[in-house]
Amino acid sequence: MLLQLNEVSKSFGGVAALTGITFGVEQGEVFGVIGPNGAGKTTLFNLITGVFPASSGEIVFDGMSVVGLKPHRTVEMGIARTFQNIRLFGNMTALETVLTGMHCRTGSGFISSFFRTKRQRIEEERCRGIAYEFLKLVGLEEDAEEVATSLPYGKQRRLE
Repeated sequence: MLLQLNEVSKSFGGVAALTGITFGVEQGEVFGVIGPNGAGKTTLFNLITGVFPASSGEIVFDGMSVVGLKPHRTVEMGIARTFQNIRLFGNMTALETVLTGMHCRTGSGFISSFFRTKRQRIEEERCRGIAYEFLKLVGLEEDAEEVATSLPYGKQRRLE
């Protein structure tokens, strides 16, 4: 099981937003969460991604508990989300947008980036190759150098 939630609950003060949520998602499975406004869908995603801590229960991703982890730690594990409103960097290309998302998986720091060391340049080329593969995966490889916000709505969603 890639993602497992066991009896997860979240309360805000005296208001129970989620109570006893239990489900599992297998690797490669497509899993949807539907419900009316106010049903707790966003709260659920915020618990999984570490934006909010769960009031009780267990959330396990790839065999490791994510309860109490900060959002940047869940991103490092491979958990990410999109939003209802598209959030793209206004002046970045599609390629630069993907590269920004890869930042947490790089080892070069400010100094090596500033001086463009050999190690940093090699790492950047590796990241560019991976970023192009991600763009290809979602059918945007030909839009790599286009400004992200100039893309049609559907392509912006895929880029996000």
